[in-house]
Amino acid sequence: MSPVQIDLIQEIPCFMGLSAKERDWLSRACGDHRIEKGSAVLEKYQEKDPAGNLVRDWAFFVVYAGYVKVVERTNDVESRMVGILGRGDTIRLSDYPGFEFIALGRCRIFSLDSIGFSILEKLVPAQFLSGENYERTPTAAVRLTAEERLLKFLELNSKRFGRLEGAQVWLPFALSRKDLAKALEIRPETAIRLARKLEKEGLLRCEKTQTWISLNIWKDRASH
Repeated sequence: MSPVQIDLIQEIPCFMGLSAKERDWLSRACGDHRIEKGSAVLEKYQEKDPAGNLVRDWAFFVVYAGYVKVVERTNDVESRMVGILGRGDTIRLSDYPGFEFIALGRCRIFSLDSIGFSILEKLVPAQFLSGENYERTPTAAVRLTAEERLLKFLELNSKRFGRLEGAQVWLPFALSRKDLAKALEIRPETAIRLARKLEKEGLLRCEKTQTWISLNIWKDRASH
């Protein structure tokens, strides 16, 4: 972990209102982490020395680059992806007990320990630090079919992270069928069947590191 360059701090929307002196403090207080795909963003919220003494207690992070999936652990063996974070999104860890944050690809995050975050809370409006700025994935509790939930999921993330490329939307990350099944609370075989159906119709293309979605995926369903 290393400090953050001041010019990078200025690029984060929630930090843009800080004075030069405050940005200088924040650049030295923040940790700069580069996370590999599939790794936990903060594997341990607490860091201890070999003697077991608490060295650092993480309280907050902001995504500088890349994408992070928010995973809610429902019990010791079950978990569910409830949303995706992108550039500028923030998480106050005390709001998410039992949650995990996993890199969808290589990503870079800036973090603060509890002391640093207590200072930041006095400098930045609370709404920028709450962590509720991502769209939650529609679940089985919502009265939608599995296919409708999948389409809603693709729509939400296309609006947040997609880039229009002709008649398609490009998403700069890929999700496994397992992720989709857990996110939408459907069986893995159902997720595989739905994805294959859309791929066969030319409406969805899932590649290793990216996803392509035809704009017709929503128009065709709306006309039914």
